[in-house]
Amino acid sequence: MIDLLLALLAAPASAAPAHAGDGDWVWEEGSEREGVIKPRMSYPVGNPDAIGRIMLGAMRDARRKEEGCRKFGCLIIVNDSASYRLQEFHVRPLAPRGDGDWGPNQLDRPLRAKEGVVRFKLDDQRFCNWPVRFVLRDPKTRENIPLDANADLCAAPMHNTVLRVRYVRPEVTVEQPATPGTP
Repeated sequence: MIDLLLALLAAPASAAPAHAGDGDWVWEEGSEREGVIKPRMSYPVGNPDAIGRIMLGAMRDARRKEEGCRKFGCLIIVNDSASYRLQEFHVRPLAPRGDGDWGPNQLDRPLRAKEGVVRFKLDDQRFCNWPVRFVLRDPKTRENIPLDANADLCAAPMHNTVLRVRYVRPEVTVEQPATPGTP
């Protein structure tokens, strides 16, 4: 028995491990001891139960989002600007106190350029053409730019609405002619 173990340890590292056929085990590269076999993991070594709970929670959230989109329809907001960040998305309340009254920010975090987020539509037909406000931020000057529009927020089963927010500010430069006598 000891001779068999010594023969296995003396075998070259290129030899296949016992479980190599199913891909679950690999030889450890650069180990101090030859012949050490470690399992191949697709996740960091640690608490697999916690990783399983996180994955299960993510799958439940995705299913809840899918069911909500099927039942109410989804509102997909895309920051289609080249460099501006979409900082805020507000919806006008049912009974606004004035022109400057907007509901709370509906974004969890600012959206970078070409990034999007999914929200559910509202289960009320009054919201079919409802005022919304987007606030973009210029990354260079830190200036906030509010954009007001109307959006279809009312529930429509399996009918999604995509709002593409795009802000383009032209830059104009005036150059002097190369020689003083040319137009």
